[in-house]
Amino acid sequence: MDVNPRSALQRAAGLAVGPIRTLRRTAVPRASRSGGIRTGLPPLTSWVGPLVLAVVVRPGLWATAARQLFILAAPGWWHRRPFLPLPDPAYLHFRLVTQYGDGGHPPDPADLVTYLRWCRALRADQWAEPGPLAGDDRLPF
Repeated sequence: MDVNPRSALQRAAGLAVGPIRTLRRTAVPRASRSGGIRTGLPPLTSWVGPLVLAVVVRPGLWATAARQLFILAAPGWWHRRPFLPLPDPAYLHFRLVTQYGDGGHPPDPADLVTYLRWCRALRADQWAEPGPLAGDDRLPF
């Protein structure tokens, strides 16, 4: 019998206390490991082609697209078929529902291009040198 209330709460939350008192996820849904989540997504082959074409014709977005592909890839994607860094189907379904109101709506290539341009601009802003605000013509001291 476990008398430690913290570990009982952790177990109830799907966490297990490891031998060195670290937490690790144990309650991974079976469907997500096998890739069999039914999300109502349209067939992959019906909408991936136009998205890839939209990126291929814009070489300035290639690096951003590759970076985002790996950032959004499902954990352990190399263990499951197809052996491609694709987003988790549940996450993709959530994003489609929030974007279009329907999880079965295929992504629009123009929306992907807009998203990638936003990601590129956001990354450029993060690495930009801090400077005076626009319109601030006061002396720096």
